[in-house]
This record gives sequence, C-alpha cells and structure tokens, in this order.
Amino acid sequence: MKRNDNNSIETIDISPFLLGDYCAKLEVAHAVDLAFQNTGFLIITGHGVKQNIIHNAFSELNNFFSLPLNKKEQSRSKRNDNMRGYVGLEENTLSYSMNDYSPPDLFERYTCGIPDIPNDDFHNARRDSIFQTNIWPKDFPEMGASVSDYFRAMEKLTANLLRICASALKVDENFFTDKIDHHSPLLSANLYPDQIKTPEAGQLRAGAHTDYGSITILAAEDKPGGLQVKDTKGKWLDVHPVKDSFIINLGDLMAYWTNDRWLSTLHRVKNPPLSEAEHSRRLSVVFFHHPNQDTVIECIPTCKGKHNHPKYPPITAGEYIMKKFLKQRS
Repeated sequence: MKRNDNNSIETIDISPFLLGDYCAKLEVAHAVDLAFQNTGFLIITGHGVKQNIIHNAFSELNNFFSLPLNKKEQSRSKRNDNMRGYVGLEENTLSYSMNDYSPPDLFERYTCGIPDIPNDDFHNARRDSIFQTNIWPKDFPEMGASVSDYFRAMEKLTANLLRICASALKVDENFFTDKIDHHSPLLSANLYPDQIKTPEAGQLRAGAHTDYGSITILAAEDKPGGLQVKDTKGKWLDVHPVKDSFIINLGDLMAYWTNDRWLSTLHRVKNPPLSEAEHSRRLSVVFFHHPNQDTVIECIPTCKGKHNHPKYPPITAGEYIMKKFLKQRS
C-alpha cells in the first residue's frame, strides 16, 4: 500500500489477493478496510484487466462523442425510466440526488447495461424494466463490441473486489456472491467537453454527489478539471489517475451494509482553470455496480454490536437506486 505523490488516497496492489496465499490476502484486505474507513476511495493496481480492452473501449467511445449531435441523438432513449443510450450536455444534475439544486452538469453521457442479457424466465420477465436493451450506435458496430468487452471485464473485477471486501469485513469471502448473481450494473461514459464559455455560478462538470450502489470502478483521462473527493474535514481533495490503475469508491448501499463503517463519500468533477478550459476535453468511463434488485440491504453482522446498533432500516437495492436515478434526471 502506498500514497501516490499526486493523490491523497491510497494506491493498493490487489494482485497478492488474487494470486497470493492466505497471509497475502489478509494484508490486502486490511489495507482496503482502512482505505474505505478513511475516505471511501482507493486506487488499485494489479487488477488483471488487459490494457487493450481499456484502450479499445476508450478509443471507440471517443469516436462516438466526436460525432455530430444529430448522430449522437440517434442513440437516445425515448423513455425517462431507461438509463440506456445518449444524454446530452446539461441534461443531468447529479447534485439533485442530494437535494442540492445547482445548475445542470457540464457533461454528455452514454450508458449501457448488461451486453448479453440471459434468455431465461427471470431476465425475460424484467426486460421492460431492469434489463432493458442497450442502444448501440448504428454507424459504429465496433463500439458495441469494445464496450461490451470492457463491461464483462468490469463484472469480473467487481466480483474480485467484493471478495476482498468480504474478507476485509471478516465474513465469508463469498458473502456477496448470491447477492449479485442477477445484478444490474450500468456503465456510463462521461465526456466533459472543452469549456468554450464560462460556467454559471455554482455550475460544475459534475455536481457533488454520492454513488448509489455497492461499488464503482472509474477509468479516467488525467486532464484539467478532474475528480475531487470531500474528506472527513470538509476539504476537497484532487484525485489523479495512476498509470494502469482504476479509481474505486463505494456507493450508498455499501455504507448501509456496513453501518457506515465504510464511507460513501461526496465527490464531484471540478471545472478546469480558465487558462486551460479550451483544451480540457476529458473522457471518463464509470462502472456502477448494483446488487440484485431484490437484495435486501441490511447491516452485515460484523458491522454491529451491543453499542453499535444498525442505523438504517432494511431496503431493497432496486427501490433505493431507482429513487436516486429519477431525482438526478428530474
């Protein structure tokens, strides 16, 4: 475990957990536990995701966002309750999810869900709600293939991260397995364009918010106007991507699960300095993991005690997440 010179959050090599012996697993799990208690964020290396998968997804998504607006609009959903497809600049306000009514966010977004939805009774019964069809650009079949490969890699990485989380919480390593076996994660590519005009007062690239689900995996370009995390003292800390790494943070449901032992931390994407604003185009690819919609989120046994009672009433994952999504799109 080490603290990168440019960051105030920990960088952890998780490969010893994936490849090592019992003692190596304990060491990684302990480091993760401390990071999630301190900031709710960490940077991981040694994750095992092939670099060509990351490169191909970024390349195709950059091509998509470079299309004329009328072409991108062809990938827009016609339903307000569908989180797939294209959403234009200033159509999301993430701070709304925190009841903070700031100006709209300065990013475009493309979102997809599970690429190959299983053809079984469970998924078929929910194709009109949870497991909706992705809206891939018609003129760019390569994007669908590359982003699907990336999505599958993130699913595998999430499963490994949740094994580490379980070990850190001193429950069975497979504690989360039956809670994610028909999960509904979303992958969102956020394009923060060059800022050619001055933002409104209080307007950011992405307003301050917490994530909603269990765990988030972020791959981002290190450009002016990047991620900031609010620490426990109320200070905003810059987070810079590290080569061959992912930025990891926890969502609200993991904070509920752990009775706030681990933090779902407020974060935002700041505007670039005026001197660099016209050359600050930045792409981030974010994998939001959500447990099974019917999973009841309630305090994990090792996170409560005689003087540490559960803070939150049980709630299903689907109920909580949909409520948050609709608020940000209002």
